[in-house]
Amino acid sequence: MNRIVPHEINYKTINKVSGIASLILCISALIALALLFIDKTNFVATKELYNENLNAGLAILAILYFLIDIIQNYLFQQAELNRKNDFIDNSLETKLSDENSQGYFSNDIFPVGIYKLGVNGFENSFFTKAISKKMITPGIIKCVIILLLFLLVIFYTDQSTLTALIQIALPFTIIQQTVRLIFFHSHIKRIVDAYKHIFAHVAKNKRSPLIIDNVINYEKTLSWGGIQLDSKLFNKHNPKLSIDWEALKTKYSL
Repeated sequence: MNRIVPHEINYKTINKVSGIASLILCISALIALALLFIDKTNFVATKELYNENLNAGLAILAILYFLIDIIQNYLFQQAELNRKNDFIDNSLETKLSDENSQGYFSNDIFPVGIYKLGVNGFENSFFTKAISKKMITPGIIKCVIILLLFLLVIFYTDQSTLTALIQIALPFTIIQQTVRLIFFHSHIKRIVDAYKHIFAHVAKNKRSPLIIDNVINYEKTLSWGGIQLDSKLFNKHNPKLSIDWEALKTKYSL
């Protein structure tokens, strides 16, 4: 069967917006380094003019990054709505989506119902937990680098208070993204653990309310976090995680 994922186009759009944000971040880091270099050397004759222009540019980029983060979060919410509808359709045979995925879910051997909803939810949270964990270390490294660069620029170069306040918006945005990612992973881990408990220790006739509760918790966590999983990390680790997921299904007799 050919793999068809209608909502994939939404995430590709988000990835493009994320690419713009990453470009802004790289340019900002280069400008910050240039400011530090100019301020500590006499290499540039018109140091004051360069400092003024570069600081203004850095402030503008900080504002752009903040706005793009808002846009990205909005697009993510729309994409997640489409994904959620497709997930519910596949699990319960509803008709929430205009077009459904084909060859996307790996649990089509199960009849539609709450049990399939739980297995699909278990799979989703398993993959989300694994990829979000791999995103944490690069996220922390990026956060520390950007924060240090901007603090050095703010405290060791000449600029107005207003410009400094605007510039600090960028590292603060990245800090909150990183902290949110850490808490997001922690919440998803608890959801995965809850699925393990449900399928290992709860009688079949008592699972339905717990599965529904866990599905709601997962969707609420995605909505709160607004975390776009790294597609490169996902594609890199997907083959191994798919094998791990099949082993997990065997372990819990799914």
